[in-house]
Amino acid sequence: MIRLRNLKIIIKNKILLEIDDFTFCQGKKYVLTGPNGAGKSTLLKSIMGFNDFVKGEIEVEDDIVYQGQDPYIYQKTPRNNFNLVGIRPEDRMDEISFLALENLLDQKVNSLSGGEGQKLCFLRSLFVAKDILMLDEPFSQMDKDAKIKANKLVDSWLEEDRRRTAIIISHDNLMDYKFDYHLEIKDKELRSI
Repeated sequence: MIRLRNLKIIIKNKILLEIDDFTFCQGKKYVLTGPNGAGKSTLLKSIMGFNDFVKGEIEVEDDIVYQGQDPYIYQKTPRNNFNLVGIRPEDRMDEISFLALENLLDQKVNSLSGGEGQKLCFLRSLFVAKDILMLDEPFSQMDKDAKIKANKLVDSWLEEDRRRTAIIISHDNLMDYKFDYHLEIKDKELRSI
C-alpha cells in the first residue's frame, strides 16, 4: 500500500501537483496518464524518495521495484542481466518465451532493438518485484502484440499474490489493457477516470 497525504510537489516555486489524500491499494493495477510534464514520472520518483522538493506524507508499507523511462541495461547479454539480479533464465523461460526473448538470451545487448531492450528491462523488473511494481512508460517501444502480452504478465503477477500493486505510466491506447483504475494527472490534480 502507498498512501499520499497533503502532498505537494513544488518545482521552482511552482506547484506541479497537489494530492490531498490518495491510497494505492493492494491487489490493484493502476494506469497513470496525463500530458507531458504533468508530473507522472515525478510522482513515482517522489514515492521512491528521489526528489527533495516534495512536501507532505508518503507512506509506503511494502517493497517497491521502480523502473524508470530509461532503465539501465547491463552490458554483455540478456542472460547476464537476469543473472545479475539473481534470476536464472531457465527458471523463467515461460515468461521469457511469451515475450519472444528466448533466442536472444546470449546475444549482445547493444544489438537489441529498442522494443527488445524494453522487454528485457520489464522482465528483469517483474522477476524481482515482490510487493509493488512501478513502471514508467515500460512498453513505449514495444509493438502492439508485445504490449498486450507484457500487460498480461503484469496481470498474472498480480494474481499470484492479491497483496501486490502495479502502477504503470502510459501514453498507449488503454483499450487493449486490463486495469482496475485509470488515474490522470491534469491541472495539478490526480483524478480517477
